[in-house]
Amino acid sequence: MFEEPVIDFSELDEIVVEETGRRIKFLVQGQGFSQSQLAKILGRDAKTISNYYCGKSLPDKKDLIVLSRILGLPYDEI
Repeated sequence: MFEEPVIDFSELDEIVVEETGRRIKFLVQGQGFSQSQLAKILGRDAKTISNYYCGKSLPDKKDLIVLSRILGLPYDEI
């Protein structure tokens, strides 16, 4: 028998929450949306959006998909 090669995933990019939050804020504001408008679109409160922007938390999958649609970007570029 032969051994399957071990795939090394250590080279994949690690998500840096603070940088991702800043990027979300930059992209959303670039599209002309306010924090409160984004909160309304996502069905979240403004504190949740603030947490995204400050890098305290990341959007869940549903929010990420909606963000990608409003921003016109693939979700992995956000």
